[in-house]
Amino acid sequence: MSNTAASGRSTTARNDCFRSLADATRRALLRLVHERSPDGIGKNDLIRELAAVTADKPVDDVTDAEYQRVAVACQHTHLPTLLEAGLVAEAENTDTDEDVIVTTDHWAFDEPALENVIAGRLDAPAAELDTLFDAVADSRRRLALSVLAGNARSDSEAMDRDALARAVAARETDAGADDIAQEHVDAVYSSLVHVHLPLLEDAGLVAVASDGVAYDGHPELHVSWIGDDAIDAGADETALAEIDIQIRSEFTITVAAEQSLRE
Repeated sequence: MSNTAASGRSTTARNDCFRSLADATRRALLRLVHERSPDGIGKNDLIRELAAVTADKPVDDVTDAEYQRVAVACQHTHLPTLLEAGLVAEAENTDTDEDVIVTTDHWAFDEPALENVIAGRLDAPAAELDTLFDAVADSRRRLALSVLAGNARSDSEAMDRDALARAVAARETDAGADDIAQEHVDAVYSSLVHVHLPLLEDAGLVAVASDGVAYDGHPELHVSWIGDDAIDAGADETALAEIDIQIRSEFTITVAAEQSLRE
């Protein structure tokens, strides 16, 4: 399968983007840069503001120890990750000649669902978002989710693991389900059972039972996050959009019912 999506977003770029967002501190860092772009923000100011956010205190109250702790994590982990993903860049403010960090023209900022995440507009707990983005930061997991979502639309039954592995393998190789080497299907099956499905289950995205696997979805999971991989592999974009609408309708009904019971 080609590594370039129809939308111009490579599979690797999607992996890097979602992996970058799978950390609450990194999302806060990106939000601070986004708020100050296109002018950008100097590294020292960025670190101090991030320290204030993580310590939940005014910037002027940040201690040297708090600043240094955040500086180490920011310079050695968080900034390099965001730079490598192409979400931010180093630049020079032409008005002040200061080296600053700015957001780029990355596609994530043009997608409303992801922009809401970056801007911090969601009510979902930080740890829940960490788990969600970690779960979708792998192309095989995204393909598995799109296959299971399609199965949920056409069949209420759980999907057999063997059938899921064969469908994922078919999309990865852009081949018919009957034309894939059994060795590749076996490799996909093993990775799904031992690595990917447990992670997706922990994220609350799938339900794994003895009779198979079913798609559970998530109120913050948008079809575009898994759809690009599926469309690259031949899935129907309109069908995926219909799945998204159906899932969101079900979540709206479920949340309303739970709130009614609490009241």
